[in-house]
Amino acid sequence: MPRTWSPERKQAASERARRQWQDARVRKAAGMAPAVAVPPSGQDGAITTPAPAPIAAAVPLPADPWETMPLADANRAVAALARDLQHARDVLNRRQQHEVIIHQCWTATHKSLAAPSVVAQCRKDIPDGKWVFRDDEPRDPATGLCAPVMVCSMACYTTYMAQRGARGLSRR
Repeated sequence: MPRTWSPERKQAASERARRQWQDARVRKAAGMAPAVAVPPSGQDGAITTPAPAPIAAAVPLPADPWETMPLADANRAVAALARDLQHARDVLNRRQQHEVIIHQCWTATHKSLAAPSVVAQCRKDIPDGKWVFRDDEPRDPATGLCAPVMVCSMACYTTYMAQRGARGLSRR
């Protein structure tokens, strides 16, 4: 018949095992010999162990180096860490930012074909992806390659489409 354990007994055994594990870890770190297991004793078969010695008194734990180093050295170390942190921030920022490509608006390159009021409203430089309209269809007569046209505003778009229709380049 299997043996059943009460919750109190399970907790006591768990605490005992935890203490033994901690004691063994501290002894190993201090270079001490492992504790000798005490054979079971008592009426109910429980293992009785002597009360553990206070661990902090037996093995001093290493102090935090920031607590013990001279103040001048600590300030130099903090300054070095700050430089490293700033360098890491700069590298990550540079990696995350991509180069912005600037396009010219069609009206800025064809001022003679647009009304002066449209030329005055034209923003001229358009960051990549911020155009109002992009036309990839017109071909450069010199090379035969497509030369995309970017337009920055509705006034420029209206002028471009009127000029395109007048030159016979309307969409099919």
